[in-house]
Amino acid sequence: MFKDPNVALIQLNVPSNARPAEQYLRAETFVRESARDGADLIVLPEMALGMHSVSNNAHEDRMQFCQEVEEQIQHFQTLAKELNVNIVPGSFAEALFDGSGNISYHNTTCYIDRTGSILQRYRKVNLWGDERLAFTAGNEHLVFETEFGKIGLLICWDLAFPEAFRLLVKQDARMIIIPTHWKSQDCGPKGLAHNPDSERTLINSIICARAYEQNVCVVYCNAGGSAEDGYFGCSQITLPFKGPVVLMSGEEQYGVHKVEFGTLLEDAEEIWNIRADVNSPSWYLK
Repeated sequence: MFKDPNVALIQLNVPSNARPAEQYLRAETFVRESARDGADLIVLPEMALGMHSVSNNAHEDRMQFCQEVEEQIQHFQTLAKELNVNIVPGSFAEALFDGSGNISYHNTTCYIDRTGSILQRYRKVNLWGDERLAFTAGNEHLVFETEFGKIGLLICWDLAFPEAFRLLVKQDARMIIIPTHWKSQDCGPKGLAHNPDSERTLINSIICARAYEQNVCVVYCNAGGSAEDGYFGCSQITLPFKGPVVLMSGEEQYGVHKVEFGTLLEDAEEIWNIRADVNSPSWYLK
């Protein structure tokens, strides 16, 4: 029987000029407080260690930034072991070297377990807008075993693609964790003219739909800040039957929440048979 986790969502603010070491120190404070409050699993937002645009900088600066990031990821590993917690340290800029000496840059997240080991790295597949100028898209959706059952990772704009969720659910993911950095102006002037609250409506509706249609627990962690700067939060934990059992406002904050979803997912499967259908030989999408 898998454990139902105490999940901490940390809506960390990510200033545009933030550097990895500074962001780590700010994040560490929230992580320690979350652990003291009983968290088993701690999640931070997309680009939690800094919003560096690798497309607009010299190669040396890109590499320096990514090296700083990797140093802080190692600090997160040490922290996870010290505090006996699992950490998803948001997403971060990663430099990846192939066997021929070529370098690609990725928007990457990872899962660090209680021993400080990285169980999985996920490189964002569905890149958003100008992000495609900065990063190379990943090409895999994989799950991994944890004390809470099988988990999958996505990042931000991935949530707009039900296919990404389906690939994880076909591998029996019970929980999907999504660090993001999503602001109210992302729909642009035309979207805002139609509805100033468009992005909040999008997030709340899509995440709830994904939880129901995929029979999965969705853990979504956004960045936080002032409404004047476009932050609206909506970090949440959402389940079939229940919808969002946690829903956060926009400011920088954290919260620890007991998430009981083991029996719930079994009941949802008994009623809707989603996992059985998508894994059956007759399923029409292969």
